[in-house]
Amino acid sequence: MIVEAFAAEAPILGRIDHAFEQLSAQMTIPAGSLAPGWPHRETQPLDLRAELVARQGMDESIDPPWEGVVRRTRAGGREAKAWRLVALGLALHGLNHIEGRYRAQKMTERRDISADLVEGFLSGLPRLTLGRPHVEGRLLEAGRRQVKRGRSSRYREIPAEFGWRPSPDPGLHGWGFALEQIAAEVAAAGRPLDPIGLELITRTVLYGQPLPQAAQAVGLGMDAAYKRRERAEERIAAAYHITERRRASGRLKTRSRPAPGDATAGPA
Repeated sequence: MIVEAFAAEAPILGRIDHAFEQLSAQMTIPAGSLAPGWPHRETQPLDLRAELVARQGMDESIDPPWEGVVRRTRAGGREAKAWRLVALGLALHGLNHIEGRYRAQKMTERRDISADLVEGFLSGLPRLTLGRPHVEGRLLEAGRRQVKRGRSSRYREIPAEFGWRPSPDPGLHGWGFALEQIAAEVAAAGRPLDPIGLELITRTVLYGQPLPQAAQAVGLGMDAAYKRRERAEERIAAAYHITERRRASGRLKTRSRPAPGDATAGPA
């Protein structure tokens, strides 16, 4: 599998560009072969990437050439494999941007994220509906979704190096689902939660991981992790009218204010 082959030694995204350049030196794309006017002259994949950037910067849609690329990845045979690498090379800037947002510090985590991104992107090529806008963006989104699925799966099987384990059975409380619902409700109120802050709450409050380990896991220093968790907690507190602060024990007091105008309401 292409993802496993690349990820065995180093993150795949750090190696795609070299492979793309090698392929580019051996491949030419005839003028107008992807879509009318794309490319505007016979070119190589590396130059096509520059042309996409330049023409998109002039507010020209890049969906037509991207649809042409996707169709070639579906043709079958060795040519389709080459075009899959072309697609990765053309989208590399966007893939790197998504990967960078996770701020992974450990090489193992970087490999996992890179492999998930590429797997999701490649899986999207045969499934993507053509004739709709934002072809490249939808492929990148397929990669991002695969990263989210992969991270969720790995967090259910926490590595021993973290020195902690989630509660073996959340029972009927469904804390993970409840926290997702809280995040959605807070976002609907116009105050979306920082995903990193939410992850820190999950790790430290729900699963009892010490903050230093949680900070390391998300690639932050202690002070930054504390502040981001605190900001997320404050947004949740504001949305649910929680008036008390965190105790020294690390647990939140959860006394709620009565709703305005409710004279009969007492403390919860």
